[in-house]
Amino acid sequence: MKNILTTIPKSKFRDWPTCERVLQRCDGLTDLNGNGEWFWLINTKALPKDSGTGAVCYMIYDGLIRGYMDIVDTDISENWRDAHDIGKPRTTKCLVMANWHPITPQPHTGFQGYRYTQLKP
Repeated sequence: MKNILTTIPKSKFRDWPTCERVLQRCDGLTDLNGNGEWFWLINTKALPKDSGTGAVCYMIYDGLIRGYMDIVDTDISENWRDAHDIGKPRTTKCLVMANWHPITPQPHTGFQGYRYTQLKP
């Protein structure tokens, strides 16, 4: 099982503290606003073939790898949109992640989608 690396678009959050606050809330256990537990989703046309439940996903924000999350499930994106009334309808698949683990930031240029990585927790 290979770990992956993905980018959080800077346009989604105004700064790193705001982004990290949201990541920390995605623990998969706590119902923070009455809509169910929070998870972090990565929508993609095709799921990674060499990765999935049990692997981790490192997250890049503003040119730095900031930490990683545990991949806890894979699913069809539309199932999550309906369940939590979020976002536009999608025909994609998604990686479902929880449990933010911060690390000492490491420089890395961003990209779209995901890539496999040799990084390990």
